Amino acid sequence: MKYFYFLFFLPILVFGAKAPDFTITDYKNKVHNLYADYLDKDKVVVIKFFFVDCPPCNTLAPYVQTAYNRWGGGTGRVEFFELSTQNWDNNIDVKGYALKHGLTYPGAGQDGGAFAACAPYKNGTFGPFYGTPSFAVIDPTGEVNYGVRFTTSNQVEFDTAVARALRVTRNTGGGGGTGCAKVFSVNTITTKKPTQIIVQDITNSGPEYVLANGSYN
Repeated sequence: MKYFYFLFFLPILVFGAKAPDFTITDYKNKVHNLYADYLDKDKVVVIKFFFVDCPPCNTLAPYVQTAYNRWGGGTGRVEFFELSTQNWDNNIDVKGYALKHGLTYPGAGQDGGAFAACAPYKNGTFGPFYGTPSFAVIDPTGEVNYGVRFTTSNQVEFDTAVARALRVTRNTGGGGGTGCAKVFSVNTITTKKPTQIIVQDITNSGPEYVLANGSYN
């Protein structure tokens, strides 16, 4: 007689988990407090989890810098941080990494408090940690969008996450705001088809988006 055993895996959902506060000192010796310096001032924070010798992190670094510039280079409502997940990376190592890739956003290593700041994002509080590089987008209320996809060829999901977080303010609360009203599709009626369709919010100096399958949301 054969016996069959069935295992059922149920997803673990985390509700209401807010970003824990942290204080880090970057490789330029500047102190940053997540809430007091950023979220409480209605800013959006992007965290890139990396480590200095991580090959895909090195490959992605110039593209992250481009995204940083695209979202104001720290002069607007968006700030980026690069935090090492490894306790052997010190600020001097992170500084060398930043200089190597021409990075201008703040970064920190173990001696700057990065390893401790990364811990809640590696222990399953916000979902599985799939290694480096990984990204989290935190809106002004502390709501975390974790595991945001960012690749060398596609940053649409990442830009969408940042844009969604910017729609949230300390006054309106979390949840990404109301549904987006600007949803449309593009249909090319000429016989000569374009190789690419791009949409941009010129009024608000928004980033360009390449329309996948001619649709936008």
